[in-house]
Amino acid sequence: MTKRQRVIDAVSHKETDIIPYQVSLTHQEYEKVSKYLGDDNFGAKIGNHIDSVYYDGYLKEITPGSGYWKDDFGVVWNRNGADNDIGVINGFVFTEPEKKGFLPMQLPKK
Repeated sequence: MTKRQRVIDAVSHKETDIIPYQVSLTHQEYEKVSKYLGDDNFGAKIGNHIDSVYYDGYLKEITPGSGYWKDDFGVVWNRNGADNDIGVINGFVFTEPEKKGFLPMQLPKK
């Protein structure tokens, strides 16, 4: 059974030989496990069943070395924590709701 077929069967509630799995690590954790195993390419050997591709916005560091990044949606990320490849949102883009341009739905009159 291929990994693809295993995933299709699992989401179709059919019995599979093993449960499909996905192991994802942050960059910091990947480096730690790689060092522990002495294998820089261990990720290719895990046997994950799902590949993912996503777009989370282009990030540009606000001030070099600051650890604060802004994505192309205007969100500022603090990447000074333990998992600095993820970061924590530093503030809201919209602090208050804005009604400008909002048009309430008009119901047809009977």
